[in-house]
Amino acid sequence: MGMALAVRRLPVGASLAFQPVVWLRDLTLAGYEVLLRGVADPAAFFADAVRGGWACELDAEVCRMAAAAVPLLDPEALLFVNLTPQSFLAGRAAREALAGAPRRRVVVEVTEHAFSTAPGELARATAGWRGAGFRLAVDDVGSGQSRLLALAEARPDFVKVDRPLLAQAARGGAPLTVLQHVVAASRALGATVVAEGIETGEELHLARALGIELGQGFLLGRPGPLPAGGPPALGESSREAEEGGRCAVKARRARAASRSSRDPEAPDRLARVIGEIIPGVLLVAEGEGEAEFLVPAERVADFERYAKLAGCVVEWD
Repeated sequence: MGMALAVRRLPVGASLAFQPVVWLRDLTLAGYEVLLRGVADPAAFFADAVRGGWACELDAEVCRMAAAAVPLLDPEALLFVNLTPQSFLAGRAAREALAGAPRRRVVVEVTEHAFSTAPGELARATAGWRGAGFRLAVDDVGSGQSRLLALAEARPDFVKVDRPLLAQAARGGAPLTVLQHVVAASRALGATVVAEGIETGEELHLARALGIELGQGFLLGRPGPLPAGGPPALGESSREAEEGGRCAVKARRARAASRSSRDPEAPDRLARVIGEIIPGVLLVAEGEGEAEFLVPAERVADFERYAKLAGCVVEWD
C-alpha cells in the first residue's frame, strides 16, 4: 500500500509553470496554460498514471496547485488546465480540486482522445463541467486523430490547433487547406480558436491572416514560474505617472537599426506598430535606417523579440 501511495504522489520538487496565451490581434494577455514541471518527462508521467489507474488522483493534485495560484494572476486572466480523458469524464475529483478558483476564469482542457468514448458518456461529462460553471477547450485539434464530428457534439468554448499542423500550414499546400477547414468549423461552432506552438514570425503572420484569435508558443512567451508580484502580462498597459513632466517608470533607451542593408525600412515598420504592441514605448528619434526608443524596463525582453521580428537589431544605452 505504501508503495502505491508513493507512486501516486507528485515527486519532490514538482511545480507548475505558466505559459502566456495571447490575443493575436494586439498581443495582449488573455491567460495562461498550466504546465507541470519538475518531472523528467511529463507526458510519460501522465501516461503511466493512466495505465496505473491513478490519473484522476494526479490531475486533482495538479488542479489544487493551479487553483491556489489564481489569486496571483491578473484579475481577468483565464487559466487553461489540462486534464486526462479519465479525469474529464469522471469529473468529480478535478472539479472539487478546482473549487477554490473563480470558475468563469477556468478553462478545462482535454485532448481529442476523450472523444473516443461513447457519445452519451461524453455528453454527460460535458454537461457536468458546463453546469458547474467551467469552460471547455479541446486540445490537439488537427492531429492525426481529429474527430470533427465529436467536436460538434461537445461544442467547446475553445479549440486549440495542433502545433505540427500550424508549422506545416505555414509552408502551404494541403496542411494549409486542412487548417482553414478547422478554423472555419470551429468558428461555425462558436468556438474561439487558439494556435499552439507559435515559434516563428511566419507562423504568427499565418495565424493572424486566418483570423485565429488566440495564440501561444515560445515566440509569444515561454512557460515560467510565477514571480512574486504575479506573471507579467504581454500587453499590460505601463503604469505611467507624470511627476514634474517626467515619466516615473524606469525606462531604457534603445537604438534599432536594420539587420540588412537590403531592408532599410525595418526601423520605420517597427516604429509604426510597437506602441500598439507594447504600450509605454516612446519613439524619441528617427533617422535613415535607424530609430531610437524609450522602453519601460520591464518590457525590454518583449521589445527585443518584436524588433527582431521586424528585421531590426537593437543596441541599449
